[in-house]
Amino acid sequence: MVRPPGVPVEETAFVHRCEQWDVDIISQWTEAEEDESNINWTRNFWKEIEPFSKGVYVNHLDSDDNERVKNAYGVNYEKSRQIKRKYDPNNFFRLNNNILPS
Repeated sequence: MVRPPGVPVEETAFVHRCEQWDVDIISQWTEAEEDESNINWTRNFWKEIEPFSKGVYVNHLDSDDNERVKNAYGVNYEKSRQIKRKYDPNNFFRLNNNILPS
């Protein structure tokens, strides 16, 4: 989805509305002994393509991606954090990679 013309990025909740590719690396396997090699392969692949990334879509984050939540909201992170602090100070809506209220 592309941001409507004339609407500043600061006026939207989702800052990454621009023409770009969306990449979602989905690696799957069935054998537990393959965990380490497949996880390493996936993480290394991401490290190779990350420099070309313009951000991250919050719904693509996994449970261990809390460090990247700020990147998902970009310049609107602090504004969203203030709203979260006001309307959800106890972090009721917490079952995803969300903005922490404080």
